[in-house]
Amino acid sequence: MNNRKQHVEQTEHADQQEKPTIGNEDRPRLHIDQGNIAYELLLLQQRLVAYEQLHLEEMTELRQEIERLRRTFLQETSPHLRKIDA
Repeated sequence: MNNRKQHVEQTEHADQQEKPTIGNEDRPRLHIDQGNIAYELLLLQQRLVAYEQLHLEEMTELRQEIERLRRTFLQETSPHLRKIDA
């Protein structure tokens, strides 16, 4: 009878302990986490596209500025080109 009483006490104690759940209760949280990750991934992809576009635009502007300075330099250093522009 002592063993039965001990078993009942252990069972009651185990019932009072918080048990990890594996069933449907975890699915909504997992779904929310996946949604957050997907949203964050989308935002990062959009930022990447925006940075790439900005980078391309800045590269185009730099190339144009380099070409303008190159022409200016050549015109100022080459007497032959000065005659053509005049």
